[in-house]
Parts: sequence; structure tokens; C-alpha cells
Amino acid sequence: MASSRTVQAADRADLLEKVDVVAERLDAHYGPRPLLPNNDPVAEIVSTILSQHTSDINSGRAYESLKAAFPTW
Repeated sequence: MASSRTVQAADRADLLEKVDVVAERLDAHYGPRPLLPNNDPVAEIVSTILSQHTSDINSGRAYESLKAAFPTW
């Protein structure tokens, strides 16, 4: 009998394969989308965390406030 870890790994591999197929189809239809970071790594993670469960306006304001309070992060 396979362990649950093995089954989960197989499920993950299946899912990743499906994601690749969907991504390829989207690229074929719309063209590839370049993944370009917007900021430095710390700014990216802070921005990502602030955007969770928060409106764009509020997360933008919070981000600007943090940058003003900690300009050298």
C-alpha cells in the first residue's frame, strides 16, 4: 500500500502537469506573459502580504506608509 506522502506527491505531479497544459494554452492564445518583478525582494513580499484580504487602495496606502516610516528597508 502506498503511503499518503507518495499519493500526495503523485497528486501534486498530476496537478503540476495540468497547470503546465493550461499555461501553454493561455500562452498560445494570448502570447507569453513575462514575469517581471516590480520592486526589490523585500518590497515584493511586503506588498504581497499587504494585498491579502485588503483592497488595492488600502494596501497601497499601507505600503506607502511603511515605505515612509522605513525608507531604507
